[in-house]
Formats: sequence, C-alpha cells, structure tokens
Amino acid sequence: MHYHLTAARKNKKPNFVGSFDIGEHVFFFFRETAVEYINCGKSIYSRVARVCKRDTGGKNILSQNWATYLKARLNCSIAGEFPFYFNEIQSIYKIPNDNTHFYGTFTTSTNGLIGSAICSFHIDSIQDAFRGKFKEQATSSSAWLPVLTNKVPEPRPGQCVNDTETLPDTVLNFIRSHPLMDSAVSHQNERPVFYKRDTILIKLVVDKLRIDFLGLDLEFIIFFAGSNDGRIYKIVQWTDTDDITQSSLLDILDVTPGEPIQAMEISKEHKSLYVTSDHRIKQIDLYMCSRRYDNCLRCVRDPYCGWDKDLNNCKSYVPG
Repeated sequence: MHYHLTAARKNKKPNFVGSFDIGEHVFFFFRETAVEYINCGKSIYSRVARVCKRDTGGKNILSQNWATYLKARLNCSIAGEFPFYFNEIQSIYKIPNDNTHFYGTFTTSTNGLIGSAICSFHIDSIQDAFRGKFKEQATSSSAWLPVLTNKVPEPRPGQCVNDTETLPDTVLNFIRSHPLMDSAVSHQNERPVFYKRDTILIKLVVDKLRIDFLGLDLEFIIFFAGSNDGRIYKIVQWTDTDDITQSSLLDILDVTPGEPIQAMEISKEHKSLYVTSDHRIKQIDLYMCSRRYDNCLRCVRDPYCGWDKDLNNCKSYVPG
C-alpha cells in the first residue's frame, strides 16, 4: 500500500529515518515541511506517524490508501521562556526487545546556528499524542487550531478495526483532511540527553547495561552518536540517588575522519560497535578501557569499565 499524500501534503517529500512494528501498529519516523507553520515561512518538523497493521484502505474514499494514518510532531528542545528547537530528525533507534523507548538524533536547520541533540521518547507519550485532539486549518489563511471534540466522528479516526473497508465515509473523509494531531510528543525528562553546538549528529545506536554495584541494581544507557565528520560521541545516562536523570559525555572517537558515518550497529555477541562510511568499515571494541582511560576517575565513569587497584589500570567491568 503506497503512502497517501492529500492535497495539503503534496510535494512535501518526507525524509523517512526509521520504522518499527509494535503491537497492532507500525510507527514511522520522518521529517517534512511543516504545513502548520507555512503561513510564517518554511520550516521542517520531525514527525512520528502511526498506521494499523490490518489497514487495507477504505472502500470508496481512500481506496488503495491508508485509512488509519495519523501523525504528530516530535518535540526535541531545550526548555525556556523561548524554547530552542532541534527540529530535524536525522536518525532513530530502538534497543532490540525493548518496545518502550525510542532514541533519536536531531539537528537545527543548517542555515542558521548549527547544533545537534539526542532526545528520547516513551511509547506512552507517543500514544497519548494520538489519543489527543486533532489539528485543523479552517481556511488557507487561518491559524491551525484543535478540532472540537463534537466534530470528531465515530468510531474515532485512526483506531484499529477488523476491516477498514467497513469504516463510514465520515471517518474516512475526516482522516483524509485531519492526519495531524494537535499535541506534540514530548521528550523524556523535558530536556535532551545531550546537545552540542557546531556538530551535526546523523546516526545513533544505544546500549543498555544493568550493573550490580554493592547490592544496588544500577541501569546505564550508553549512546553512540555518529557525526557528519566521522566522529562518534559516547554518552552515558543514569538516574542518581535523588531519582534525577543525569548524562555525561564520556569520549569522542575519531573513526572515519572527514567522512560522514552512514551506518552503525552494536553486536553484544562480539562486544563490538560496527561503523561504516562511504569508503570504510570499522570494528570498534565496546570495552576500550585500558586504551582510552589512564586514570581511575575517567575509567569508572564508563559503565563498561572498572579500575583495577592492584594493577593500576582500567579494565572491562566485572562485579567486584
């Protein structure tokens, strides 16, 4: 089934960065020209869209087109009186066997102040946005506003049904003209995991570690973010004793100098990170402890590593 573009979406050419099959839905992550901003100029926004797996289109209206397609804006920003937005999603990652979190790299538009951020999103926040109000523009010159609840037909557009060809025309007409949700999907902790000026982060892979430390069950999330100049930024995130989420830049690896990183993958089996650019492929040891850290303080900040007091060097972490 092809991607349906209504008149409002023609020539917008979405840039898709990833999709995931979860439960009864497929989720798509992409960036596109923001129709809701068009009266103020041209801007690119990041989106997550949702389609029911059993969607076979409508009977007459939306025949051969999705009848459950909804989309919402993804908010990756630094909070403040005037929030600073990283509007353009570049990559999205989901840890295998974990359907609750999505991690993405986002950039500013490249014709102003350049910067990048990593933001995380919980599946509940995404589903909340799709349960919320729809967005509409009454005329081509009016502002985009939430649709009044009494104007939304039944069954609610976008919900999964056994056979989409049985959906009434009122529902199909509504979803054709109202694919956009009013609320944006908020990122976790109301702030990015990491952000940096003058850097364009284009790829991301994420690993999760559980460590038993002095009887405490600690969880660490390690981010490997690849840049357009061949560097990998290694960031760790954890929750402190006050239940506040913290993050820290651990290391910067110059992997494919001068060449944008095109793909990355983690292999837990080989304890390696695989990185490709247009002309190179590299295998990097996840546990680069002795080669990267020469003192105890830097060593123990990395969840993969631990300091050996007897030998005075940094080694792969083992309990004790």
